[in-house]
Amino acid sequence: MPEINSNPSVIAILGVPKEPVHVPEGSIIMGNTLKAIQTSGDGLIEATVITAQQGRITSLNTKQSNMKNGPADKKEQRDMQYGLCFGDHQSNMAIIQIAANNLHDPIAAAALIIRNGYDIKSQPVTPVNPDISIKNKKNVSGTITAKVKSPNTNKRFSIDWDYSTDNGVTWIHSHSTAVCQREISGINSGAHVIVRARFIISYDAPLDWMISNTETVS
Repeated sequence: MPEINSNPSVIAILGVPKEPVHVPEGSIIMGNTLKAIQTSGDGLIEATVITAQQGRITSLNTKQSNMKNGPADKKEQRDMQYGLCFGDHQSNMAIIQIAANNLHDPIAAAALIIRNGYDIKSQPVTPVNPDISIKNKKNVSGTITAKVKSPNTNKRFSIDWDYSTDNGVTWIHSHSTAVCQREISGINSGAHVIVRARFIISYDAPLDWMISNTETVS
């Protein structure tokens, strides 16, 4: 079962405005978003920020109404409409992003962004760990080999393995092993894959995830 990344220190969930956005639908989306945040009681966004954006929505709706009897040139009217709405959606997206970041839970953050009419993307915020690497298995299509450096311990350990083909937005579990190498098959040719792994040593808590390089699957 794929999961949205459970390690926000590695991948940040970011919202992306959908384009093009039409003013009437956009106003509804923004209004519902602000109302939901305002009444949640979570204090994710300062009240003054919400009030300011609600004022922008009111202004946008007024301009939209005036434009109905505006320029005869439909292209000019369309360009005006797009320009007005895109600016307001950028402002609204910033509010949603702040709220999502304050949740500190990437699954809840992604859900907040999606239900308010935006797409999500991922952005790596830490470098690749040199102790883990992946490469295509020679002469075997759709299969990669992942390796990690053995931990410095005399205790028994196991390794959790996950892989992602969307830069860490979702991860697919690939079972655990008691050795430092894992073959993962069934990946679509041409996919850009990364692997993460973590050690579970004895009865201690799991160590931090290690993130591999990106490999284009052959």
